[in-house]
Amino acid sequence: MGLVKLVKTKLQNGMDFWYRDDDKYIGERIALQKYEEYESELILRNVNINSVVVDVGANIGYYTLLLAKVCKKVYAFEPDFDCFKILLKNIAENKLQNVVAINKAVSDKKEVRAMIKDKSNLGNSRLDVRCQISDIRKIETVKLDDEIREKVDLIKIDVQGWEPKVIMGAKKMIKKYKPILFLEFNGDYKMILFLKKYYNNIFMIDYWFYILKKDINIDRKTGYADLFLTNKNINIWERYKNLQWKKVIKTILRY
Repeated sequence: MGLVKLVKTKLQNGMDFWYRDDDKYIGERIALQKYEEYESELILRNVNINSVVVDVGANIGYYTLLLAKVCKKVYAFEPDFDCFKILLKNIAENKLQNVVAINKAVSDKKEVRAMIKDKSNLGNSRLDVRCQISDIRKIETVKLDDEIREKVDLIKIDVQGWEPKVIMGAKKMIKKYKPILFLEFNGDYKMILFLKKYYNNIFMIDYWFYILKKDINIDRKTGYADLFLTNKNINIWERYKNLQWKKVIKTILRY
């Protein structure tokens, strides 16, 4: 991989943040404070000092650090060891005592799988084959239902197409605690079809599903978007009426 240089910047919440100098996709955007601004605010508006949250696909710790400053506890799962080392450095740099960092992948079963690293994007490691292979490593997968025994208030998932497996491994947690879920999916609609198929099985009638568009082509099944799943008791329009969205939120069941 060659000599890697780490550079330090500041997050919007004042925390120190380290990233690789060749990280163009995540690190540089964070340094410019141009990384998922609206997604970040949406997540932060749904947590408080008593919240227990789970960051699945924590990468080098952007959301982990944002959440750790305002939440009771953060569970951060990151299987890529190169990213995990920087995640640990960011946790230590800010002397965070409320973060549990776990170097494992999250799925629907406990097993050992091959993790594939993308040559061009350090944030694109995946349990899949749809990327240029530069490195393959064996990693352990776990279920959220097995790993966490306390009430969870929010789960953020960004695992490059593995999101349905993560949800299937958290069925008990979702049914019992009804946490807010925030996850990314690509425009091939597999995630939407999955959620519609298992709506009654997993989510019962307690959730509204919203799509946060990331680009204007999502209706043509290209690009990426975010899904925001929230308890129906939450009035999303009232809660976010003062947030100046550049994206569109709409219910998935009307999609």
